Amino acid sequence: MPIYSYRCSNCGFVEEEFVDIKNRDKKFPCEQDGCTGVMVRDVDIPSFHLKGGGWFKDGYGSKKPKPKEEEK
Repeated sequence: MPIYSYRCSNCGFVEEEFVDIKNRDKKFPCEQDGCTGVMVRDVDIPSFHLKGGGWFKDGYGSKKPKPKEEEK
């Protein structure tokens, strides 16, 4: 299951939860003492990196120059 970050709409408390993809947008009450806010899914940056050859930064998609034929 993926990890999602949730932020309280009232106090701003942030919590990470393992949540099934089907239930990722579900809202639930904040667990902080005295807070009546609702936890809403927060947008995070991806937690993976594309490594190795064949990706855009390594020149994927750039055309290789054609070798020139030798003149006689």
